[in-house]
Amino acid sequence: MSKHILQAGTIPYRKLDDNFEFCVIETSSGKWWGFPKGVIDPGETPEETAIKESYEEAGLRGELDGTPLGTFQYSKWRSKLDCTVYLMDVQYEDGSWPESSRERRWVDFDTARKMIHRVGFQHLLEAAFRRLTR
Repeated sequence: MSKHILQAGTIPYRKLDDNFEFCVIETSSGKWWGFPKGVIDPGETPEETAIKESYEEAGLRGELDGTPLGTFQYSKWRSKLDCTVYLMDVQYEDGSWPESSRERRWVDFDTARKMIHRVGFQHLLEAAFRRLTR
């Protein structure tokens, strides 16, 4: 029997001149690229989890930018996972962080879209770019 697990994450961005960059991170396996996300622990809100995971997985600190971009579903650990994703305006990045074995890279929108492994994150990245450039 499969479980239903709730996650939250961010699509971290920064603005440089008139352009936006997005911070992609290696997945824990090191095989793919994605954005910070993790399981919502008991007693935490999705927003708290999104902010916490952005720091733990990428060393990023910032503010969530409005309402969630959306959610996507995928399967892992013989379970169904629902991930709520927020746009995060990065204001500071630490030089070391709890999971600093993961590489992080700042890239433009087109590069991020090509690098991101999960289709759900690809669609939400597009939504993030539309929100930022409207």
